[in-house]
Amino acid sequence: MSMKLLPKNETRLYEMTSLIPASLTSEEFEKVKAEILAVLKKYKAEVKNQEDWGKQSLAYTIKKAGTRYDEARYIHWLIEMLPSAVLKIDTDLRHSVTSLIRHLIVLEEKEQPKTEEVAAEPVENEERE
Repeated sequence: MSMKLLPKNETRLYEMTSLIPASLTSEEFEKVKAEILAVLKKYKAEVKNQEDWGKQSLAYTIKKAGTRYDEARYIHWLIEMLPSAVLKIDTDLRHSVTSLIRHLIVLEEKEQPKTEEVAAEPVENEERE
């Protein structure tokens, strides 16, 4: 597989999933979303889509700043931004949005075309004389 170098000003689509404490009121929740949006705007990231996946139990307890979290409210974002902004946004979210439990930014996966599987026909052994 060869590596493709992108021009410095070419944006790419990324997915980000954020975990916000489920115990927050709706006003506090909106404030955290606004803080996340402010960080994204600071680095010229454009939000293409945002989905609130609601409250869900966590697979394991997360301890952050002395608080234990067993459930969180998930928000999924589709963001267009420069590759150089990803690390900056990641670091800024970690340090400036204190109510954010966790977040993960990944490159959006393009759907691969489905290939039809062709069953291999059994090859009969021919006896040689």
